[in-house]
Amino acid sequence: MTNLNFLHEPALLQTLQVRFQQDLIYTYSGIVLVSVNPFKSLPYLYDASTLELYRGQQLGQLDPHLFAVAEESYQCLCRTLQSQSIIISGESGAGKTVSAKFVMRYLAISCGTDVKQSSGNVEDQILASNPILEAFGNSKTTRNDNSSRFGKFMQLQLSEKKVISGAVIRTYLLEKSRIVTHASQERNYHIFYQLLEGLDSNKKEAWKLTNCGDYRYTNQGITFFPSKIMTLYTNKGVAHVPDVDDNKDFLSVA
Repeated sequence: MTNLNFLHEPALLQTLQVRFQQDLIYTYSGIVLVSVNPFKSLPYLYDASTLELYRGQQLGQLDPHLFAVAEESYQCLCRTLQSQSIIISGESGAGKTVSAKFVMRYLAISCGTDVKQSSGNVEDQILASNPILEAFGNSKTTRNDNSSRFGKFMQLQLSEKKVISGAVIRTYLLEKSRIVTHASQERNYHIFYQLLEGLDSNKKEAWKLTNCGDYRYTNQGITFFPSKIMTLYTNKGVAHVPDVDDNKDFLSVA
């Protein structure tokens, strides 16, 4: 965008719109990567062949991409031997959580891991932490079906061999009030709905659990009608979110 003849807001917005219409959701503005949420799946952007394409490349040599930013950060660390930071910011629904996952995935796979310093595969452990963080810290809001209701600082630790030896994830500012109160058309944290949907019938009976429509902590966002309440099993209201499989997600957490 810094190469535009006219560098003003309308030109910037038109550039983003034209690229967005071609599924080019990433655009450079100097060293900053601007990302536009496509609100659809673009798996070819993040597959193994694309990841391999960006390994060892300098920023700007290939099309704008999250992987390019992650690779530049890694190369700077190796070159300067100083810690590097990638800041991901934006409004709710912009795609920060998904972007962070892809950055961590790239670094975990591209850098490799030092298994001698770990009780298991560090790469798998890092990637496996995402479902747990999202289950206990994300929820549906009116603007985003998977909105992070907390802040997080994710730190990847590299050994002298420049491979990942561990990771630390610090969380802060959890929106605890959501546990007892959430607005209409919103949900509580995912874990409650995953638990009620994913548990087998025997455990639900033993623990005296029923459905999300029966509990105040999980039904405040469901639309009430004079004669009945829309529950999870009607596929209406917000207890059930389209394209979200609470049962499958619960298995990932478990």
